Amino acid sequence: MKSTGKPQPPNYPPPIAALLLNVDGRAKPLKESHLEMPPSMPPRGIPDSEDARLLGSLCQGRQRNIYKRFYLKAISKLKPPLEITASPSQKPLIKFDTEGLDLLRHVERMAGFENGEKTSPQDGPRPTHWLRRRYLGLLSHIPLLLEQSGGKGPTVYDVNRSQHARPDGRQPAKTTVKMDEAFMAWLDKGSAKTKKR
Repeated sequence: MKSTGKPQPPNYPPPIAALLLNVDGRAKPLKESHLEMPPSMPPRGIPDSEDARLLGSLCQGRQRNIYKRFYLKAISKLKPPLEITASPSQKPLIKFDTEGLDLLRHVERMAGFENGEKTSPQDGPRPTHWLRRRYLGLLSHIPLLLEQSGGKGPTVYDVNRSQHARPDGRQPAKTTVKMDEAFMAWLDKGSAKTKKR
């Protein structure tokens, strides 16, 4: 964002813009027009508006502050993706530090899915039911960012969610923790350490 010259809206990178405009990237997605002109901008800050013509333009310093505050608030509510995927025949132009860690597949495995299929006890050891439900809820808050090359045109970013995510994106309302012997031993050990302090 420029600090000198005529105030202008921030330059939103395409992946960020895609997340801001999609319900899977932000709980309350923005309108595309908001990227050009924040809804918090007073009428005097809008070029060619009646207020700007009659009362004069809003001072440039205040316009820059409004642009900056809106940008910071908007991106602070983004749901961060774990990775950017591309078409099988292409490689993503943008890479995260988590590239190659396969974190999304790990979350899906912890939620009880392997290679797109739901696992069963016959498949071998798996996380507890309580833990699987927690990871299943987590999947609803992890956006999938797909990079699609337009050939000679601009690269397009699509936002979606895992096919295993909860449709409503919410955690289950009630949870039950099994108070088995291992869990009670863990509680007793923690209580003993607390008493020693």
